[in-house]
Amino acid sequence: MAEELKSLLERIQKDGVEKAQAEAQALIAKAKEEAAEIHKSAQNEAASILRKAEEDAKAFDVRSRKSIEQAARDIVIAVGQSIDATLATLVQHKVDHAMSDDTLRQMLLEVVKAYFDKDGETRIEVMLAPEQKERLTEFFVQDLAEQMAQGLEIKADDGVLSGFRVSQVKDHVEHDLTGEAITQALCTLLRPHVAEIVRSAVVPQEG
Repeated sequence: MAEELKSLLERIQKDGVEKAQAEAQALIAKAKEEAAEIHKSAQNEAASILRKAEEDAKAFDVRSRKSIEQAARDIVIAVGQSIDATLATLVQHKVDHAMSDDTLRQMLLEVVKAYFDKDGETRIEVMLAPEQKERLTEFFVQDLAEQMAQGLEIKADDGVLSGFRVSQVKDHVEHDLTGEAITQALCTLLRPHVAEIVRSAVVPQEG
């Protein structure tokens, strides 16, 4: 009886140990699987974060380049506009200074006579700045009396600051010889040369 009890106890103990070992091994295996999953998930997340960081860096680089390029274009445009404004101011000043009463007398004499000599045109209008018209009244009476008798009209125009506009009434043709028009024409001629000078100053010369 004692032997049977002892054998039973040993068997129970053995079964308990084996069961405990099996459970322990199962727990260890499960822990290893979970650890492997965690490791794999961490690797995937790290790779995803790295890819996103690289994509963000590339996108930032593209945005930065575009921002710099746009800023450079804005600067070039601003400089160009400033140069245009300065050029126009300088040319306008020179033109206005050159448009003295003596210069206007000579220009008017040649232009008006040329108009009257062409096809017998007799309806000519000349528009001058009011103050210049007053100063040149004596000139018109003395030097252009014949043309005025034939239909030449001299008018004051507040829109004219210097120079004059002359028109053929019959054909509705007008020629603008005001300081503003001459300045614009000169700036159009000078602008490419100024742009080339600026480009040469900004872009390093090869060789």
